[in-house]
Amino acid sequence: MKTNSQNLSRTIPEAVKREIRQRDGFGCVMCGSAFYQYDHLGTEFKDAETHDPKEIVLLCGGCHDRKTRGALSTETIRMHAQSPRCMQTGFSWGPLDIGRDHPEITLGTLTATNVRSLITIDGEEVFSIEPPLLSHGPFTVNALLCDKHGRQTLKIVRNEFQANVSNWDVEMSGPLIRVRSAPGKFDLVIRVEPPRRLVIERLDMVYKNFSIQCREGQDMIIEGAGTLLKVTGAAFSDCDIAICVRGSSLSMGVGGGSTHIEHMIVNPEHNPRRPGVVFKSNPPMHSQGRNEPCRCGSGKKYKHCHGQFS
Repeated sequence: MKTNSQNLSRTIPEAVKREIRQRDGFGCVMCGSAFYQYDHLGTEFKDAETHDPKEIVLLCGGCHDRKTRGALSTETIRMHAQSPRCMQTGFSWGPLDIGRDHPEITLGTLTATNVRSLITIDGEEVFSIEPPLLSHGPFTVNALLCDKHGRQTLKIVRNEFQANVSNWDVEMSGPLIRVRSAPGKFDLVIRVEPPRRLVIERLDMVYKNFSIQCREGQDMIIEGAGTLLKVTGAAFSDCDIAICVRGSSLSMGVGGGSTHIEHMIVNPEHNPRRPGVVFKSNPPMHSQGRNEPCRCGSGKKYKHCHGQFS
């Protein structure tokens, strides 16, 4: 473990780091970037005797480099630390590296490729992807994510994520964006795999009175308005909307394309005495076309059977 001249460990205690993040709004005090570092003011780390949160601020790599080169003064940083940029705007921000190919988005065990909207609830898109506006430009990701009380925690606007300062904690760690509502309680964990993949490892949110929960490797659950959906191992490609909820009506794979489902339970009436419709494929089935006969054996086309629940 590396220490300085005062035998102080370079590792800042987690409680101290969280206090600094909350105070500075989860981003650089100068510009608001969520890609920050912990910077010792006044006494540099090499001579510091303690990790005093009053003497540590969040600085992005660019602002920290300016300070190191002597182009940004400690006095100016202290002045900005009195009113951090994030606390003025209400959010910290950061760009997402999205490439020219259609990105793959994963929500728990639901994967969408070349799908415009992953989830649409009562006409409003929770997570959507737009094609490039200009030739050779990047695809565009937009999302509105909330906590389990329906309060916005993070949104993505044209490939820029914005984390609200009202969150209890937001931490950037390597490729992970983590939003906590209390110690050990994660409302949202996003893993960034540029330039073609975003993974929502964990999500506990309520949107328009619908509860949406997902865990990487576990069921994705959507519940509300008399509808309960549990789905594992779902893959959607080349369709307009992966999951569309409107009141108690539920549609999957809307607008063509193909759908692959390993296991799904749907109970439109959400009656605990009725187990709902169970749709399971073991081993996993091939992609299910919207106009193909549904593999549940009903004799109906998929779009009129398990592709549409009302």
